[in-house]
Amino acid sequence: MKRRTWFLFVVELCDSRLLRWVLRRFKRKIVYTCEWGTYDTLYDSTDLGMCRPCHPDMAVAPPWSDLEIVPLETESK
Repeated sequence: MKRRTWFLFVVELCDSRLLRWVLRRFKRKIVYTCEWGTYDTLYDSTDLGMCRPCHPDMAVAPPWSDLEIVPLETESK
């Protein structure tokens, strides 16, 4: 797991539709990466509350994924 910068920490705390909209204007997007692949959304409290297990075929990134800001054209699940 790589070390997070203060900027990525703030982005992770504020990950919202508005932030994603602003990043799209700069042709960027937020993705979560782990050993299983690259995802657009992160496993959150809703998934935890519904007791969804973590496995490689999930549609969302597992909780230990790293946040990255990448060009809009980058492939993800």
